[in-house]
Amino acid sequence: MKRIQVLIIPLLFTWGLVATAVPTCGQALLLSDFATGKTIIEAGIGDTLDIAILAELGRLPAAGLSLYVAVPEGPFEIIDQNPIDGTLAPFRSGPLFAGGVEITNCLLPLDPKVGAPANQRLLHYTTVLGPGTQRSRSGEGLVALFSVICGESVSDSQNGIFSSPIHETQMVMSDGSERLLLHDRGISISVDIDIDTAVPSVTWGQVKEESGPAQD
Repeated sequence: MKRIQVLIIPLLFTWGLVATAVPTCGQALLLSDFATGKTIIEAGIGDTLDIAILAELGRLPAAGLSLYVAVPEGPFEIIDQNPIDGTLAPFRSGPLFAGGVEITNCLLPLDPKVGAPANQRLLHYTTVLGPGTQRSRSGEGLVALFSVICGESVSDSQNGIFSSPIHETQMVMSDGSERLLLHDRGISISVDIDIDTAVPSVTWGQVKEESGPAQD
């Protein structure tokens, strides 16, 4: 079984509505393969994909982020990062908002009322820095990481940041206001039983090193 590292760099990925978002020059989220930088990944059944969310905040002081990720229902098993808790927590926090309060870390219910795209599951993550001298972050860095196991063959499976009037992916500013993020492309994953991905293993430490230190 191989382990593949995937990265999410800011420049958001449009899923449906682009719409009412307020343009935020320099702030974005983007999915890409961590080892190669590609946005098209080929994996084999049984492979584990580590998907990281890297934010590019520019010079704006952000106190946190609230984001949604859409993952196709069926081909991927989402790994619980905190199995002791009893509810599935798909995300592991990154260094960008280290010391912040993790408000939401969950897989939304499979229910039409949730408002997810067709045949997609929504993962929700919110982290906010609390009161103190380091109330905001700027620059770029790793927000969080989640992992999936490839369980079925699938071609050109689209995964990415999701935002809608119901589920808004946005920055929380240092003054408590919120700013919507615009979206770009997501990542395409194809899973084949005969694929030999030959992707080198990358440690969590290397991911943090690659994302660089957060700026206050």
